[in-house]
Amino acid sequence: MISSASEQAHAKPEKIYSISPASWWEDGWNRITISTDGETGVYGRPWQGSGQVHVKTLEELAQKHAGRLDKVLRAVFRTKRELVLLGIRGKEKAWFAEGKNGLEPLTLPADIVPSFSLDGRFLAYQKPEGTSSQIYTGTIEKQTSHKLDGQVNGINWSPDNRTVYAISWHPNGKSSLVSIEHATGKIDTVAEGLDAAPWFNTIGVSPDGNHLYLALASESAPVNEARHQPNAPRNLRIYEIDRRTGTRHLKIASPTDDLQRCLAGARMENRSASSMARGVLQIGP
Repeated sequence: MISSASEQAHAKPEKIYSISPASWWEDGWNRITISTDGETGVYGRPWQGSGQVHVKTLEELAQKHAGRLDKVLRAVFRTKRELVLLGIRGKEKAWFAEGKNGLEPLTLPADIVPSFSLDGRFLAYQKPEGTSSQIYTGTIEKQTSHKLDGQVNGINWSPDNRTVYAISWHPNGKSSLVSIEHATGKIDTVAEGLDAAPWFNTIGVSPDGNHLYLALASESAPVNEARHQPNAPRNLRIYEIDRRTGTRHLKIASPTDDLQRCLAGARMENRSASSMARGVLQIGP
């Protein structure tokens, strides 16, 4: 279902972080990871910025762990403050976390990107398998696989740590959003025919778990012929999706592409190519 955007209130974005110097369009493919409290971020580029979010670069993390890791390739939050690092130590490439003996390698494949539940106990990740994908959910030590149609390019957890949400891109150009119950493996479709980006996506989840947030180019399903027109309005905007009905409507519209989003409390963080903006949302009753 699609609701009328004109009947919905849009949140006004407020810039909270800027990168200097400003980056070019291709920097949209670089990821920024935001902690669940919205206070800390990790950015893959060495460029510096300023704002209300304390952002670390992979270069800074490598300097912090000099002597323990030769290189830091990626970082994800396991909890609000704990980072798990994909790094190289000698000939070993692995995910590392702080343990009793310092940085210790985890028993996870080095070619995946884990998404941790809010309490840090569980994780989920995907692996492509032809035209479909395998989603793995469980603990660091043991996971269960779930097969999904399409190429999964975004994963997140519900606030109660019980459900994994995944967005998949299909060869017809449409994307779908599904939920996976961690304990039972039950898979339900939340929304279909989404006009989402075919590359990576991130999913925001409201604190009450009833609403999801995605970057979409429109409210309707994509029309392949129309979106190849030179003047096609294809900027990504933040849309809110009702988890129970699949209804979606525009929530945050900024002048530039909104590429990545996460929900920290009642604040939506989304990133364009050279800055992050915060839209203040009223979540819940």
